[in-house]
Amino acid sequence: MKELEGIMKLFEAKNGITISKEMFMQVYEQFSYHTFNKNEMIYRMGSIDTNIYVITNGIARLYYIDLEGNDITRYFAQEGDIIFGGEHNLPFAVEAIEDVECYKADWNTFREIISEDKNWLKLWNHMLQNAIEYKIYRESCFLMETATQRYLSFRKNYSELEKRVSQVHIASYLGITPVSLSRIRKSIKEGL
Repeated sequence: MKELEGIMKLFEAKNGITISKEMFMQVYEQFSYHTFNKNEMIYRMGSIDTNIYVITNGIARLYYIDLEGNDITRYFAQEGDIIFGGEHNLPFAVEAIEDVECYKADWNTFREIISEDKNWLKLWNHMLQNAIEYKIYRESCFLMETATQRYLSFRKNYSELEKRVSQVHIASYLGITPVSLSRIRKSIKEGL
């Protein structure tokens, strides 16, 4: 029971919502505990995976591989985040960059619960709105900010991630090379 309460609090804090224990139990019973070791693939590009994962500990990196073979980090999923694939070939991969503990359920079962319960539908809409706002934020960063500004925004918004994620992955997230990130960090340090 203590574990359930911990997951509920984590989920509520991450999503800025409050849910009843009864509501949470509707989906909790569908999930099973799962772990991934650091550097283990959760999803591979081109795969089909109809599972949904709620991360309770650790960080996973969602990324693409471009036509030149460069990987481009889309998102760092951490405690309280949900990641899910779909019924089509995934255009991205998901890798555990720390040991990851999570709860896994079938997406179709989760989708049925959402469609049958107005409270879960309301919560799901809230989560989708947050995802859209994040996507708009990411897009505007690339269109309107310099690499230095993107790095400073990353530090401000995700200060805890900078301590846990490699500089190579942060550079990939920012759309720059690790060498460029090193120069930016040096110029910021010298400017202080």
